Amino acid sequence: MGGYAVDNEEFSMGVGCIAAPIYNYNLECVAAIGVTGQIESYRDAETFNRFLVEVKMAANEISRNLGYHEK
Repeated sequence: MGGYAVDNEEFSMGVGCIAAPIYNYNLECVAAIGVTGQIESYRDAETFNRFLVEVKMAANEISRNLGYHEK
């Protein structure tokens, strides 16, 4: 399953986002799920990695519920 995307204040100063793709049964990316907040909340690697793991886990679960299975 795919990677992730990061918004590092590109949209708005002081705001960041971590997002992961959601796939359907046809292996198509149909959506994404992410977390957005104050960039200072997750600038350190430990916090960033914790948020990344949670976002990817949520994306994987939703994808499985949509019939996604890795081939």
